[in-house]
Amino acid sequence: MADLLANPKYCQNCNAPGSVFKCPCKVGYYCSKDCQKKHWKTHKLSCVYALDKDLKGAKKDHGKNSWQVAVARYESAEAYIRQGRFAEAERNFLDALRIIRKDFGDKNELYGRASMGLGSTYAKMCRFDEAAEALEKSLACVRIKPGERSSQAGIVLNDIGEVLLKQGKFRESLSALEEAKQIHTEVGGATCSGVSLALTRIGCCYNRMGGHKDKELAVFKQALAINRDVYGSDSEEIARALLNLGAVTADMHSLVEARSYYEEALRIYRRIRGERHPSVADALNNIGNLLRQQHQYDDALEMHNKALKIRRRALGDDHPTVANSHFNIGRVFDDQGNHAAAQDHFKQGLAINDRSLGEDCIESKAIRAEMVRSSARRSCAQQ
Repeated sequence: MADLLANPKYCQNCNAPGSVFKCPCKVGYYCSKDCQKKHWKTHKLSCVYALDKDLKGAKKDHGKNSWQVAVARYESAEAYIRQGRFAEAERNFLDALRIIRKDFGDKNELYGRASMGLGSTYAKMCRFDEAAEALEKSLACVRIKPGERSSQAGIVLNDIGEVLLKQGKFRESLSALEEAKQIHTEVGGATCSGVSLALTRIGCCYNRMGGHKDKELAVFKQALAINRDVYGSDSEEIARALLNLGAVTADMHSLVEARSYYEEALRIYRRIRGERHPSVADALNNIGNLLRQQHQYDDALEMHNKALKIRRRALGDDHPTVANSHFNIGRVFDDQGNHAAAQDHFKQGLAINDRSLGEDCIESKAIRAEMVRSSARRSCAQQ
């Protein structure tokens, strides 16, 4: 497991491991200054260090509340989202929206894009009511320009579908996602990136609903095929599709296949996002779950503990994914017969979910059910 737990420090340009050079934005490594220079044209588009310098320049040249500053705030926020730094993204989106609303109104295209970005940020922070409100504002702007059947409308509907999914509103989610898929098909064809995103979220909806493994597997495979065609070999979209395929194949007890998907996703995330990104934690978490299924409990605990460390550092102690890590660690301890440690982690996870998602959420119900089963096992062991 040491090879999976260690940070290989892949070069973002040539993919060489053991790289030592790093951009001041602290995302990704390079094996040489030459590779860093070659990759700069791509990296500067999402480098928060460079974008923050552009923001300072815009303030100096145009004033603090200019259109140029609003655009710079928006671009910085988008970069922070890609880095998994959601609090910084929220701050920049809010400032961009404030400037745009005050001086240019709330019916223009940039206001719609910034509202969509803010909604996506809130969804990742599991602040779903705020996410839904921001996305509805975005959709209202998009319907004015560029229009109800535009690719931008499809993107917003995709995000609305994801929020509804995370709220447990599966029928409403499927309806929004199917409409998004139809719009993207009309605009870009059946193999465009928007269709792939809709398919991915439709598959996640099938997963949460249960009883649809064949449909789930089919749409995830279709999404992966589209992403490989659109994005090439390495992208966040491909990695996410691989994680989804790993989860469904693990559920179908194809554990060797599942592990190959998870490890490919982990390699991609490490190369393009760096070791501290929440998506790296997602991949480690899923591998930990797979190892638990294979009764490799010590290795599973190492994976889950590292995922927990990354999630806490990136998202804070009260994020639902931190609760998920506690839940998974608790299950491993329970399988090992350490029921006291299991209950401790279950309680920590439950407290986080109750605060962030509400006591009636699916995640809290799952933890409570596991706590009951763990208590029953402990009682049997003591008899």
